[in-house]
Amino acid sequence: MEASWIAAMAIHEAGHVVVGYKLGFRVKSSEIPERAGWNGITKICGNESTTAVQFTALSFAGQEAEKLLFGTADSRRSEIDVKTLETIVSERTDIIENDQLQQLFSEGRQLAKNILQKHHGSIERVASELQAKLNLSESEIHELMTENDQT
Repeated sequence: MEASWIAAMAIHEAGHVVVGYKLGFRVKSSEIPERAGWNGITKICGNESTTAVQFTALSFAGQEAEKLLFGTADSRRSEIDVKTLETIVSERTDIIENDQLQQLFSEGRQLAKNILQKHHGSIERVASELQAKLNLSESEIHELMTENDQT
């Protein structure tokens, strides 16, 4: 497996982990595939009080983590995140106007950026563990995030 590909995928999924955890959601697991070209997955449980902005931040978190650490993001890794976001937002909100949707996306992206900039070290630590193990359990994620809070 190409080292740069797995590193980028680990950073992308670590972004989802960090933002989800810092928003107070249950982050159940995170996994990156063993084969290039496949997408990683981070399982996060929201709740009834999850706002559209929070959900949007979760969706953009992987892309924003890549931008923060690499200066750019590969759109292929974010394609599914964005398509899922567009589908869910259109099904769950009253947002009809394109400018309102763009405002929501802007607010969510900014929330993700703020969290990731504040917890830069957490991204690197989670990504490092993901690279080494290819998957992290809920308890491993909790341990990594708790350790980062103390440092």
